[in-house]
Amino acid sequence: MEAEAPSDVVDLLLRLGQACNDAGLALLDAQAQLAHTVEPVWRSSGDLDRGDMLAWVTWERYAACRDHVERLTVVYSRAAAMYAVCAVESASRVAGGLAPRVPQPLPVLASDVLGLAQIQVPLLQVPEDAVAGRWRGHVPKENAGLVEDHEVLLAAMAAVKSPVAVFDEPDKVVERQTAYLLEAEFPSALHSYASGCVFAMALMCVPGD
Repeated sequence: MEAEAPSDVVDLLLRLGQACNDAGLALLDAQAQLAHTVEPVWRSSGDLDRGDMLAWVTWERYAACRDHVERLTVVYSRAAAMYAVCAVESASRVAGGLAPRVPQPLPVLASDVLGLAQIQVPLLQVPEDAVAGRWRGHVPKENAGLVEDHEVLLAAMAAVKSPVAVFDEPDKVVERQTAYLLEAEFPSALHSYASGCVFAMALMCVPGD
């Protein structure tokens, strides 16, 4: 798109985007492994004799896969929170007629986003006058996509029943109290919204005609 933005901002967003991609793919793989443990657990659900090695392996395998999913959900959440906040802030500056810059201070935690959504990840909209003439036809579609992604994000955040601090550190998953599994929809929605905001920023950073 021939967009022009400060190299430090571009480098940060690229690294955060890659971190989210890596964490998200790892979580998908862990979820698949967990799914493979469910049927054996149901098969042995009536066998509570932990002296039986097959039953013991079945339940321990399930617990290990469950804990792996939860730890990776936290990893994904932390990366996605940082990506989303940086993307929204950088794009919002451009929408307001300012140059993008690396947000300060860093880092941002997932619990910050869950507690202060309207401050940390507000809805971004692209002003038509912030976009070069040849790209202005894309603005309505881009804004509609941002609204949709933001609505999905707010719904995912509203559905979180787990203690918010659990999403900050992988070691805190043992403190989970209410949810059967940590809500992976939350980091996934953050990731999607961040990606939309980065594209919007690129759109606004294309030099004028």
